[in-house]
Amino acid sequence: MARERGLTVDVNGFNNLMEKQKARARAAQKKTVISLEKDVNLVAATTFHGYEETKTSSRVMTTVPQDSRWAIVLLDSPFYPEMGGQVGDTGILSAGAKNCM
Repeated sequence: MARERGLTVDVNGFNNLMEKQKARARAAQKKTVISLEKDVNLVAATTFHGYEETKTSSRVMTTVPQDSRWAIVLLDSPFYPEMGGQVGDTGILSAGAKNCM
């Protein structure tokens, strides 16, 4: 398109700036590694239901202390995890209730 309009493109400059932007994006990602105890043997990964529903019943598979918070591993979940720069879902877990929101 640039050639059709008589313009030139600094491809090397573009690629250089693109690499710098990618590095900034990677540095801005918030990543928290959650490691499970060695004796935890989960049979399957959490089944994500968030595309179909906003509430679901589930079972707590394990809990993992993470600094001042806890990670909770569920069998089923409507919560979208935080990864790739996308902000994760927030919600409420209710013990003894039929649904998790």
